[in-house]
Amino acid sequence: YTGDFKATEIEANGFATQFSKFDDMIFGKVNIEGSYTASGWDPEEFINSLQMNSVSHMNDGKVALSGDIFKESNRLIQSFGQNLDKEQVFRNFWSSVKMENGKVSFDKLQSTMGTIGDLELDGFYHINGDLNYVGKILLTKEMTAKALSKVKGITSVLSSTNSIDRVALPIKITGTVEKPSLSIDISGLAKDAGKDLLNEIGNSLFKKK
Repeated sequence: YTGDFKATEIEANGFATQFSKFDDMIFGKVNIEGSYTASGWDPEEFINSLQMNSVSHMNDGKVALSGDIFKESNRLIQSFGQNLDKEQVFRNFWSSVKMENGKVSFDKLQSTMGTIGDLELDGFYHINGDLNYVGKILLTKEMTAKALSKVKGITSVLSSTNSIDRVALPIKITGTVEKPSLSIDISGLAKDAGKDLLNEIGNSLFKKK
């Protein structure tokens, strides 16, 4: 089999379950178009041989967080003095999607997640269930302010400067669909805050009188 395809306003959850084990995770109307080649009669043989190049986008939807993904995300947000809802608004989703040798790869997946910030991911899902994604989440201005207010020793200094607008935190998702693991590197907070602290100290020391 070979050909081109275009699907408009299809349910994301229904489409995802055709090619992965992601059930009841992403909801909304998605648009996807591209080309494919495949062979075989039964569904498993067809999926295993499938090669696909496509682009997908979704204006508005939602993502349902659970397990370790929710646990680690909520722990981060709670450290900022807030709680995370298990359902997050998922807006302006865009990604190049490729499938080959059982891997569904996302290239520069981009989306806005609720009040948290802008998400960017690269990586793949394998039809055997393995996950490997790396990327970053660019915190909103409001979330950045809450996060920096929790960094000890710099609150008073940062209150007098507006140079830190939004902080990007590196993230990594590994493991399997059944047991995913999420790691979030919060060192970016201290790093960016430290730059501001040094700049502020320098300005104070060398200020002309």
